[in-house]
Amino acid sequence: MFNRSRLSRRHFQLSSIIVVVLALILLGSYLLKASNASAVEAATPRHPSPNQEAGHIIVQLFQVPGFVYPSINGVPEWTLYADGLLIFKAGKSSDLMQTHLSSHQVNFILNVILQQNTFFASTHASYGRPIPDVGSLLLSVDINGMYKQVKLYGEPATSVDVQTRHIFAIKDFLHNYHPTTTQPYIPPGIALLAIPQNGDSTNVPTWPYHDISLAQTTALECPFLSPNSTTCPSVNGSKTGVLAILGARGLALLQQAHNTLVVKEQGKLYRLVIWPLLPDALIPRPNGVMSVLVQGANNGTWPLIVGAAFTTPAGVVNW
Repeated sequence: MFNRSRLSRRHFQLSSIIVVVLALILLGSYLLKASNASAVEAATPRHPSPNQEAGHIIVQLFQVPGFVYPSINGVPEWTLYADGLLIFKAGKSSDLMQTHLSSHQVNFILNVILQQNTFFASTHASYGRPIPDVGSLLLSVDINGMYKQVKLYGEPATSVDVQTRHIFAIKDFLHNYHPTTTQPYIPPGIALLAIPQNGDSTNVPTWPYHDISLAQTTALECPFLSPNSTTCPSVNGSKTGVLAILGARGLALLQQAHNTLVVKEQGKLYRLVIWPLLPDALIPRPNGVMSVLVQGANNGTWPLIVGAAFTTPAGVVNW
């Protein structure tokens, strides 16, 4: 009788423990779903907020270059702003397209990311199979005060865990998301990087803009392109940063640069890297400085210096 009573108590205690554990699991699942659901609801741009008007990015894919030269990238692959503006690369082309999504379309995208693939439940900083010299892809989500960024390498060829499947499903969904109505993205300007080169200048086109000095541009950008260099030229007290050229001249440079990557100025060669500026680049940060986000070598936000700060107006010269 004593043993039977003891066994009964143990059975009751074990049953109680199982019930408590199941209750905690269900509660945790409910709270996670509620968190994701509230994030989707809060991100709906029903009424534009100051952040939405200021180019607040809620979802972005950004390629990090591998060991190529120059190992820097200032143009994201896929960027969704809180006001519904979507800017993305068209297929394998470097050209950017744009469209403006409705609240329903934005919610659909967020539902896929947050609920179907539970992005904020991911626990690793990176996913996939690192491939030498190839680089990676950054996936970032910034919604309702919640921010998370993960790094994606090559997609694994073998069976993977649930988290990895979810993360790569988000990447594939964004890459394959094709709005019905799009148009070419016309940037407000460009970021111009000038990198000194060695070599024969014969048959190399001459830099046509006499009021924009590539030598001076190189000096301003040297601390960012070569952060460990001890030979950056003096800029005579000028602020360092990346040269931004706005308006028609910037667009002309962007179009011409498709076929011209190396130019010469006063007998010296320069390789040009030209990035179209996204809307958020021209929104001053809390310190009052406009900047462009750069991935790769010395990644971070690089300050922009508007060309008018040290150049004089001049007509566009045909290259």
